[in-house]
Amino acid sequence: VFVLYTLYTFQQYTVHNLKINQITNQLKLYVDGSLESQLNIDITFDPYNITDFYIGSFDPTNNFFIGSMDDFRIY
Repeated sequence: VFVLYTLYTFQQYTVHNLKINQITNQLKLYVDGSLESQLNIDITFDPYNITDFYIGSFDPTNNFFIGSMDDFRIY
């Protein structure tokens, strides 16, 4: 399990662009084009072999994102 987070303060009613990118053994989180957080990982992410994948929550029962998401994409 990887938790990638930021202390960035999001303003209500404002549109933001969030991007998570994996290059070799690093996950990087960009907010509005600026690098906000990065995490070294020791495994290769295989998008075709995901058992648990959550967006807007740490798990399926709590810590939910409060707000809305639009134009969500996975490449």
